[in-house]
Amino acid sequence: MIAGLEPDGTPFVTGMDLLGALAPAEDFVVSGNSTDSLLGVCESMYTPGLQPEELFEVISQCLLSAVNRDCLSGWGGIVHVITKEGTITRTLRGRMD
Repeated sequence: MIAGLEPDGTPFVTGMDLLGALAPAEDFVVSGNSTDSLLGVCESMYTPGLQPEELFEVISQCLLSAVNRDCLSGWGGIVHVITKEGTITRTLRGRMD
């Protein structure tokens, strides 16, 4: 997964296939152990034009929901929201049982 900003400030998000070919997306990309759980939750919660704090909340809810359904996915995650002003990084802690 690659995420960043284009020179004009628009978001750039892409995944890759097994050979390393880019698969750019207009909205979001999911990958990892909980891909199936993440995809459904992200499709239902994501809307275009979210502000950084709103986007953080959506990402956090999607990630925690997905990892709670898959015991192999871990205990939480680290969320990075990239803006022109900088990067917001926060650690999410989920269930640890």
